[in-house]
Amino acid sequence: MKEIMSSYSKLVFLIGCLCIVATVLLAGCVNSSATATVDSANEVISSMNHYLDNQKEFDDLIGKNIDFWNAHINSGDKTYYAFMKVGINNELKAIAGLQADLEDADNKIIEFSGQTVNLNGNVKTYADQSLIKMRLWQSNMEEYCNSMNAYAQDRQSYLNSVEAGYPDDALLASMNNAKSKAISAITRANDARSDMNDLLKKIEKLQ
Repeated sequence: MKEIMSSYSKLVFLIGCLCIVATVLLAGCVNSSATATVDSANEVISSMNHYLDNQKEFDDLIGKNIDFWNAHINSGDKTYYAFMKVGINNELKAIAGLQADLEDADNKIIEFSGQTVNLNGNVKTYADQSLIKMRLWQSNMEEYCNSMNAYAQDRQSYLNSVEAGYPDDALLASMNNAKSKAISAITRANDARSDMNDLLKKIEKLQ
């Protein structure tokens, strides 16, 4: 009986040790997965920040162009109108650059998506939710660029109508509508990024 109890005690002890080892290994896997996920997310964030830096420059450009527009659109001076056309062309070039930046961000988001496939537990839950927010940010920034492109194109067409002596109110309305869409898209993108940051902080705590 003593031998049986001794063997049983050894078995219980061995099982306990195996459980401890398994727990440690599992914790190590979770920590490793969380770290890799954070590293991949940081690549996305870096790409987003690059886009946002260029968007700030674009915002400064368009702010100056709109100030000039508001001051001179009704002047009838074609010299001013020529400057406006140059400004609009610069906006369109800047928007094309922003769209290229978004393509890079999209590639980083796709890489992050691949990183989330084999995750488990809370890390996967937070990573999947972060991915949704990343895609939401990216799609809204695309809408922003498209709307600002339409805004510039409509201003160009409206300017042509002013030069011809027949200002087109429909173009003016379309122009303002495009700008409103752009502002709404930026708001949604900022909200998505804020949510994404909160989720990534939760993953960081699992490292």
